[in-house]
Amino acid sequence: MLVVHTGHTQTLPTEEEIFVSLYGGHYNPTTKRATWHCPQESNAAPDGCAFVGDSTSEIELLQRVVIDTGESPRTYVNTNAGSSGGCHACAPLLGFGVFRFRDNRWQLESKNVDKVRFGGSGEPGNVDLVKIGPDLYGFMLTHYDGNGGYFSTNALLLAPKGKTIQEAWNGILDEDNEGAYDPTGKDGPAQRAHVDAAYRFLYNGDSDHYLFQVISHGYGYERGSTYHSRNLVQTYRFVNGRYELPRPSVKKESKKIRP
Repeated sequence: MLVVHTGHTQTLPTEEEIFVSLYGGHYNPTTKRATWHCPQESNAAPDGCAFVGDSTSEIELLQRVVIDTGESPRTYVNTNAGSSGGCHACAPLLGFGVFRFRDNRWQLESKNVDKVRFGGSGEPGNVDLVKIGPDLYGFMLTHYDGNGGYFSTNALLLAPKGKTIQEAWNGILDEDNEGAYDPTGKDGPAQRAHVDAAYRFLYNGDSDHYLFQVISHGYGYERGSTYHSRNLVQTYRFVNGRYELPRPSVKKESKKIRP
């Protein structure tokens, strides 16, 4: 568990305050566990739940970081509940919250309403706190996984928007399909590629949110023959709660109207 202070004298929100705020009625303070209900057919679960029937799981506090943001400090928290290591594809249930120190106490400001399942084999992968604006932070989730010779690092960026914390961007940072092989051919010729990518947030004048830039370097072979470069720089802007690529401008031709 990561706990970071930045010179503040007030205490951090307790685990009890965090768990009650994020999990509500699912959380039992006596047992310090949460109970989730999933349909008997796990494939029919709207959130991809891997459990059958009711499942009780212990909640784990992954990180708790307090940072000066604007007029008062905020604490960013990340929790894990519902882990199941019974299968390779099972992703744990993650909770995210932002507490703000007001009136001499910590108050919940934002949390994820929708369930976030990310990772594999019951492990959540990496969760990093990233600065996405002058006084704003988000959670960058990354998970490296592979199957059948296809390996990739999936990334998911969560950002506060009002009282909620929601998906702001998702994509693949790395690919390594050199050993990919499909003996049946049902998925078509193997798309071999090797790509390494990095991301950064760039100052954008007086905007509340920084620019988000993904820089890729690598190569690929389409249909096993044609070599092509995979060097690419993509710059996203924050629009309506998400990081999106700017749309290309469309030139309009003006027609002269005859009298």
